[in-house]
Amino acid sequence: MYTCQLYQNEQREGRFEKLSGYLVLASKIFPGNNNPGDNPLLIVL
Repeated sequence: MYTCQLYQNEQREGRFEKLSGYLVLASKIFPGNNNPGDNPLLIVL
């Protein structure tokens, strides 16, 4: 189980929403090289 902070902007300033859940490998969800990349608004703690 992971805890994350989802910010409103890419500078990670101001308010954020605390989220928790399980991380799943992108390769398990997106076939081939369809990986959308990291979310610049999300920090995994």
